[in-house]
Amino acid sequence: MSIDPILEKVGPAECLAVLAEEASELAQAALKMRRTIESVKDRNPTTTSSLEALCNLVEEIADVQNAWMVLFSPSLGDVVKEVNATIEMKYDRWAKRIGLELKEEEEEE
Repeated sequence: MSIDPILEKVGPAECLAVLAEEASELAQAALKMRRTIESVKDRNPTTTSSLEALCNLVEEIADVQNAWMVLFSPSLGDVVKEVNATIEMKYDRWAKRIGLELKEEEEEE
């Protein structure tokens, strides 16, 4: 795959800076979304609605994904495969950590 024009223009160091900035904004959006959940709302209220918080969260997820896809554009196919394998492994580990036993059918999918 060819190098992304944005990566070519700004370089990998700047793409990493953008990724870090967007990841930070994603963390803030997730925390804001948490504050709209009923169990937290009374202790730490926010003027942001649940819908607005969700829209912001989705936007930041897209920004992070866009940033890493540009950064890794020369080898995107390989990176996506590695990310997907890591996601599966981390999901399984999280489920086990909280005491969930995954069904055999889920593990095979």
